[in-house]
Amino acid sequence: MIGTVIKHRYELIEKIGEGNLFSVYKCEDKIENRLVAMKILLPQYSADRMFAERLLVEAKAMVGVAHPGIVEVYDCGEQEGIYFVIVEYVRGVDLRERIRRSAPFTPSTAVDAGMAICEVIDFAHKHGFVHGDLRPGNILVTPEGHIKIADFWVGGAIASSQTLSANAIMRSIHYMAPEVAEGKTPAQASDIYSVGIILFELLVGVVPFDGDTPIAIGLQHARAPIPSVRSLNPGVPRNLESSVAKALQKAPESRYRSAKAMLNDLKSAREGLRTSKSGPPDQQAAIPDISEASVLSETEPALLAALRRTLLAIVLIVAVVSALLIGYVWMRPGEITVPDMLGKTLTEAQQVANANHFQIAVKSEQFNDDYSEGTVYYMNPAGGRSIKAGKVVDVWISKGSRYATVPNCLRLTTENARERIAAAGLNVGEISQEYSSAIAAGSISKQVPSAGKKTERGQPVNLVISLGPDPTVEIPADSAGSAQSGPAQSFDVKFTVPKGRDPQPVRIIVLDDNGENVVYSELLHPGDKVNQTVQGTGKEITIRVYIADKLVREEHSR
Repeated sequence: MIGTVIKHRYELIEKIGEGNLFSVYKCEDKIENRLVAMKILLPQYSADRMFAERLLVEAKAMVGVAHPGIVEVYDCGEQEGIYFVIVEYVRGVDLRERIRRSAPFTPSTAVDAGMAICEVIDFAHKHGFVHGDLRPGNILVTPEGHIKIADFWVGGAIASSQTLSANAIMRSIHYMAPEVAEGKTPAQASDIYSVGIILFELLVGVVPFDGDTPIAIGLQHARAPIPSVRSLNPGVPRNLESSVAKALQKAPESRYRSAKAMLNDLKSAREGLRTSKSGPPDQQAAIPDISEASVLSETEPALLAALRRTLLAIVLIVAVVSALLIGYVWMRPGEITVPDMLGKTLTEAQQVANANHFQIAVKSEQFNDDYSEGTVYYMNPAGGRSIKAGKVVDVWISKGSRYATVPNCLRLTTENARERIAAAGLNVGEISQEYSSAIAAGSISKQVPSAGKKTERGQPVNLVISLGPDPTVEIPADSAGSAQSGPAQSFDVKFTVPKGRDPQPVRIIVLDDNGENVVYSELLHPGDKVNQTVQGTGKEITIRVYIADKLVREEHSR
């Protein structure tokens, strides 16, 4: 497939891997001019159309979810039977390989990794995403040491297929919570259990539960006592062992209530590790007092006098070297605790850095729904961790929410509509004109997208300007009193798209003297608000609202 271009956009450059579900290719995104990774569903799973479509739905829900610790999903789709997902291209190796090479890690390194994982999981859980298949193979480590978690969108699709769920158990049983192994849907507590297993493995070098078969391993998850981390690695502090044990409780309700709670305990453990290293300063080496050294008498043998002078010189040299070493130890940069800068502007963060003797570097600016534009929404190392004075802390700056709500421009002048669109973070698109008997000339009679719809910032809003009534249409003199037709009327139709997982087609139909006309048709997401002005002609007008091709509302005007 090398050289193939998918969707007239993604050119496959080289194959970089193949897993249980996907072949993975490095691609060039010709529109964004960047490298991306394309995950192509293996043919044996593409044949299961229901699973493949569910996979795309799950992937699409992750598009736009931006966090430095998550492998971002850019796009997904199907072309000629090929189901693909476009994700961020990440250089580095997975945590599984790092464990194979270097485990067990020092407690401080393991805690730093555990904190990074918890930060990402906490973000995902707050945004309604559960991973469901968290294991070292899904955690990537960049050359700079940053952690990125992949495939948040896979677990939900796998859970919808009994065959694939069974395969997933075979692959992930070492990291799978007992309730998930029993067939229950993964939840936040399940992810926390998986984090506990990963942290155990980082500290000890092996997983806590193992066996010859998946069934045997699953039974250990459900019944076997939690092995003591300290018995396998005595260098692990007791509070860190307690954190691992709490995450690995058999009953979900006995584990940490949230990834944030686990993160806070790990921060405490990290602080304990830091303070345990910084004991009282070494006492200064005693410098011998040689000011009262005996003066060699003339009667001393020459050899003895020479020996005494040599010994005094050696003592003096040792004292001077010791003093220099002690001075270096006391004057070299010490460790500092990084303050939490989340939510601060770049200027404020720089002031904090200057006051605490470290530097900051802006790694990226991305959209973020939780932090206002221009503020820090992620930092590495995180607040509360220890670094050497003078070192660099990387920060990520929010560009504000990726999405904007389309304003209502109907009946506004063109100038006022432009102002309202710009204030919403959108652009004015195509402007056209048409006759309208219901909207005064010079005012906006139609807009696309409609008011209340959410769309990405910078997207265009197309406007139609009314030219007033069509002068070529002759109105009979007795039309005002005619029983066959009536005056034009306008109606404001307002409603919210009901809850659900998938986008739904929404239509508004008007039945009037001109017959039946579709006046609004959009594919909307659950929770989207519709505030649409529609027109009808005649004394009897019927307005019908259809969602997912079902009539949900009907109104009559007489």
